[in-house]
Amino acid sequence: LTEIPFTSFIHPEDIGRTQDEMKKLEAGAVTLHFLNRYKAKDGRYFTLDWAAKPDLEDQLIYFSARNVTDQLRKYQEIVEMARFSTIGQMAAGMAHEINNPLTIISLSTVAIRAALEGGNQAKLERLLEKQNHAVDRIKAITQAMEKFASKGVAPPSDGAAVLDSWKTAQELIQVELGRQNIQIEADVSTEIRVQCYPTSLSQIFMILLQNSVESLSHREKKTIQISATRLESTVCIRFSDSGPPLSPEIQEKLMTPFFSTKPVGGGVGMSLSVCKGLIEHHQGRFYYDPKASNVSFIIELPHVTK
Repeated sequence: LTEIPFTSFIHPEDIGRTQDEMKKLEAGAVTLHFLNRYKAKDGRYFTLDWAAKPDLEDQLIYFSARNVTDQLRKYQEIVEMARFSTIGQMAAGMAHEINNPLTIISLSTVAIRAALEGGNQAKLERLLEKQNHAVDRIKAITQAMEKFASKGVAPPSDGAAVLDSWKTAQELIQVELGRQNIQIEADVSTEIRVQCYPTSLSQIFMILLQNSVESLSHREKKTIQISATRLESTVCIRFSDSGPPLSPEIQEKLMTPFFSTKPVGGGVGMSLSVCKGLIEHHQGRFYYDPKASNVSFIIELPHVTK
């Protein structure tokens, strides 16, 4: 057995990440949680959660692993249910958002034909520019949907760019933000990356955005803020809106599955508990900030250096 390379037992898609993690261990880093898939005798793959500590003096690495296959499967089922629920809520808005540029394309096609027949070169160029903008808008929406719909078992080795995941979520709900005239204030560097699957981070942002959109619908001041700060070993993401702070009674139950402040039929109360589960799955923390003057949630995730 010792003559067989350990990579022979690892799922081909996980070999690169595993080798990268081994290099970190050989350099003296400690692994607290690392997921990959190992092949069993019967050929099936099991997902293992590894912890490891190197002993550089004796040139040894101590490993421990636990089988989290069933736990991960149940977790992914909950995530998929939440994702489909989110997509269903977005469907009407997406149809409207795509129909707008399609209408521009349809109407400008008639005008372009007239400009061609009349030889009006300046007008033709303006109309073509409008069509290009409309096509770019549809492309942005479909690309955001594609990113949101993609799946993954573990985060890529370079993690997720916080700003990219935020833009994906904002793009998908832009029509509702515009309809309610909600202002977005984002202070996120393009360099900040976290140890998280990009789709999961976009889903978290989508849930928080949708909750804020609903809670701000009857407010005079409508602002949503997001910021990301790089700390020693983590990234702190603060998501806030201009709604009043939540009461202590609501704060106490906020992360409880099936708890909802919405009227019957308005929601099943799973969104924030899904956020919490997603973030904790990536070795992070998710909590409400009781000291903030407005509604404010904190996301803490391990940072990644690209």
